[in-house]
Amino acid sequence: MLFFTTVDRSAPAPARPSVPQIPRSAESIDRALLDQPAEWACFPSAWHLAAWRAEAGERLAPCVDCLPEFQARMVRLHRCRHPEAVFVDEDGELVGRLPTPAGFSRYGSRSDVDPAASAFSVVLACRFLGVDGVVALLGISAPSLPHYRNGNRTLPPAKFLALQAAVRTAARFITRS
Repeated sequence: MLFFTTVDRSAPAPARPSVPQIPRSAESIDRALLDQPAEWACFPSAWHLAAWRAEAGERLAPCVDCLPEFQARMVRLHRCRHPEAVFVDEDGELVGRLPTPAGFSRYGSRSDVDPAASAFSVVLACRFLGVDGVVALLGISAPSLPHYRNGNRTLPPAKFLALQAAVRTAARFITRS
């Protein structure tokens, strides 16, 4: 026996749920984390944060996927780590951003430079200019350079742009020879 029905689509669906969807890759995450608190208190458990990280990656701030209603609820509960987060429209989608001196960021409150792009630029610059050249160009200490190379630290926007320009110039110079 076959049954046919129609689905009522008159109610608008939210663009994104207020709690991130759990990806399939989360099935491999240790369920013991369900009993541990998350580093970001807006997540119900460490497992939920790990599941979100499995989908979004380590670098993005969870505020990117937050919504104003959820943020307001977390602020009322004193669980919001970044009540200063601003929600902006990007291609029709409301996205959370953290204020920085250079504008709004998806990576954290210090910089809007992609940590992977920063690390890649530093690695290339060290090959083209040498460690001493990068240290002199950026005005950073030589002992901190490995942290920038492996992505544990991100260059500020002005230094990133200067390093990126130097790498491009060096690459053009090398390819002409």
